[in-house]
Amino acid sequence: MNLDQILITAKVAENKEEAKTIIAENYIGTYASLEDWAKEYLHKNCSVPNFVKEFIDYTKFAKTAQNNGDILVLTEDNKVFVFSMY
Repeated sequence: MNLDQILITAKVAENKEEAKTIIAENYIGTYASLEDWAKEYLHKNCSVPNFVKEFIDYTKFAKTAQNNGDILVLTEDNKVFVFSMY
């Protein structure tokens, strides 16, 4: 689901609670940076040996996920809000 779909769904939802549910289903989390999301994602979902972690470009991984449409990133007040696009 992309941002337009999220916003359209929220507008046409029967009520605020339904809209909140739809948005919440796609919400991954709030982070200090996109790099923080990437670190959390990789360490939760991949078996990354400790000796390899220092070589991972978390920023590049996060930007690739964003550019490929895997995640939607919104920023406000120095916070990064990440939503799944699936």
